[in-house]
Amino acid sequence: AFVISSPTTGMGQITLSGLNPNAMYDFSFLSLRDHISTNFDYRCRFTFRGAGDPVSFSANSTSNGYIHKVFGVRADAGKRIRIDVSPVDFPTGYVFAIINLMEIREYPSPSVFLMDFSEDPTNTYRSGESWNLINNTNADTFVLSDVNGSSTAGYSMSKDGNLSKYRPGNDDLPGGFSYEAEDTAFAISGTSTLTFSGLDTNAVYDITFLTRRDPVFGGFDYSGYFIFAGADPAVTNYVNGATNRTFTTERGIVPDGAGEITMSMAPGPLAGNDFHLLNLVRLIKAGTRTGGVSVDGSDDDADGDGMVNIVEYAQGFDPSVDNGNPLGDAVAVENGSTRFATEYRQNLEAKDVSFVVERATSLTSPNWAVDGSLSQTVTASTATSRTIRLERTVSDSLYFLKVGVVSGGTTNYMTPVGYQQLSLDEGRSFIAVAFPSSTATFESVFGTNQLPAADTAAGATAVDVWNQNAQSLTNRYWLSDAVGFEGWRVDPTFDAANEIEIDAAKGLIITIRSGEGAQAPVIAGPVPTEAVTQTVIDNGYTLAASPYPAAVSLADSGLESSGFVGGANVVFSDSILFFNPETGLFDTKVWLDSNGDIWRNASDASVATRTLQPGESFLIRRRNRGSDLTWINPLPYSVP
Repeated sequence: AFVISSPTTGMGQITLSGLNPNAMYDFSFLSLRDHISTNFDYRCRFTFRGAGDPVSFSANSTSNGYIHKVFGVRADAGKRIRIDVSPVDFPTGYVFAIINLMEIREYPSPSVFLMDFSEDPTNTYRSGESWNLINNTNADTFVLSDVNGSSTAGYSMSKDGNLSKYRPGNDDLPGGFSYEAEDTAFAISGTSTLTFSGLDTNAVYDITFLTRRDPVFGGFDYSGYFIFAGADPAVTNYVNGATNRTFTTERGIVPDGAGEITMSMAPGPLAGNDFHLLNLVRLIKAGTRTGGVSVDGSDDDADGDGMVNIVEYAQGFDPSVDNGNPLGDAVAVENGSTRFATEYRQNLEAKDVSFVVERATSLTSPNWAVDGSLSQTVTASTATSRTIRLERTVSDSLYFLKVGVVSGGTTNYMTPVGYQQLSLDEGRSFIAVAFPSSTATFESVFGTNQLPAADTAAGATAVDVWNQNAQSLTNRYWLSDAVGFEGWRVDPTFDAANEIEIDAAKGLIITIRSGEGAQAPVIAGPVPTEAVTQTVIDNGYTLAASPYPAAVSLADSGLESSGFVGGANVVFSDSILFFNPETGLFDTKVWLDSNGDIWRNASDASVATRTLQPGESFLIRRRNRGSDLTWINPLPYSVP
């Protein structure tokens, strides 16, 4: 941090020059001092001066637990903004003002729309700012004017009738906007939704809001969930208006196909009568989209590697370079043990973010919680970064882990990883890879020390690959422990096979030799985040895979929509055959009844309740339909 110090009076100043006079600037900064001394006063006043009225507020760096935010400052005629740092009115010691870091964002002023939720028509705002007064509790639509007073953009905001209980007179305001806009609020009855319409579907939008109530009274719950939805999955922010002292911003929201974004507000979970509030909202057209993604926000992912910019920043990565999934690239099951491990990197210069590690045992009914069972070890360190190894003992049949980056009250996650512990009896098992890494090989999937090995193929664990074009088993691999030739080998050539790639979208046949007993290998990797495509041959058998770490019903499998053909009975329908390890036969067969699109068991035509289980494979038989089928397996869960 830099310190602006004075015995009792005086002033420091920061000047930003060469700014755009047609733009507006947002500032986010931290003023924090943890080590304090007697006879010092760590309070100060920050004043932002540009064109129009200054923005001024006091801060105490010894008790600051949040980022200060100032919005919409314009440069003066000299293209400057000055930040004055001065003592409070009555300092109690040597003034010791702190600035640790500062983020500055530039927006073109016509893209900014301000909304004040207030019944007071006499409200005045900073000079040069035009606000939209949302002044009633009825279901209503407001044509929005930008900060310059123009409504030519064609934007509007509609609200339902669930705003209620107008409340002026807030104290202890954060001071980022005009006082009058922060001072007033409407309470919300139940769940209320604002709909922003007429938006540009080729743009991304940032929405900032304030929920703040002071004073508060016993018996009321001032917390709420604030949910934003557009073209992408909804994002939820939880804020307690009784304790909140800052603004919340959701960045990079893409409108849906109708040019709309919704902001829904629901009651929080605390005890008491629901009394969540809304003081103000700012809508900004923040950037454009390239190839369907935005290019310039903390929540954007311009390089398409699955990590938004704030997550890349937290790890010290270049946001313009595809870095893959850091967790998925590092996932490993330790050879010779039942330990699961992964690594990620922390940027030591990113002081404004923190990390959280969570676990779950299901994705269809996620039960994410902080994982206290992990050991965390620093495995590499430099002056600017360190690598953290997360490790645990395998104890669940399915396990999922995600690392989140917490910034400004919002958490963004890296792509989750996890593992499945298979249960393989002696003899043949038909399996699938539910956690495929970017390059799935025999060594990366099975390891070289999880399964029984031998010095000959006849005595070792073997993996057979079905050739659906030849309709035969044409490739066999086995696990060798022959001295000097350890690892996976090709049968019968004895060539090394550790690095041979596995088609994770197809099933595999694994054989555990007699006398070895049941085996429980662990397959680990990233959680699939996109639909998996498999080719199902036209006439004959395909050894297909259930490629997700979640059970999928036949109705939700995507088979029918992909071209799986039903019939009046099992003779005319395509069919699925499941292997029974107890009998060693494919004695469970289901087909699709075209009369009602009902999946039925071949044995008695009863309704089939069989689901596609994670980590299993099965046969699909088609009846010479004239062309291969491209099976698109939809994701059976929302990407965490």
